[in-house]
Amino acid sequence: MRASVTGPLLVLILGGSAHSQDKPQQFAKEGEKVVIASKYKLGIYASTTAFRFKGKVYEGARIRDVMADSAADKSRLQVGDMIVEVNGKKTPTVEDLKAAIKESGGTVNLRVFDHDTGKLSDVNDVKLDSAE
Repeated sequence: MRASVTGPLLVLILGGSAHSQDKPQQFAKEGEKVVIASKYKLGIYASTTAFRFKGKVYEGARIRDVMADSAADKSRLQVGDMIVEVNGKKTPTVEDLKAAIKESGGTVNLRVFDHDTGKLSDVNDVKLDSAE
């Protein structure tokens, strides 16, 4: 397991074409952070990100890496997915995601924005790993 990952990331703004509403537009991003919260963990490395897609803004924790055999891996979360809600509560930042995991009791329902397809999906009953 990595101790910590930090550093600047490139901010990318897409747009200008007539088809720009059909592709997610990334317009904000912070440094990468490890998502471990108290006694539970999802098993991802993520950064706070926001996208505009078809006129709507999605904010959340974009997955940068998934630990092998982790709760995230078993739930088929992938690099590039963005977690926007945990247990019905919006998680616009990595810090919000960490707080939601901490409060979860060990099982979470996630709402995930798939950057490749532009679709939201629910990933339910994710049994979190122990961080100990």
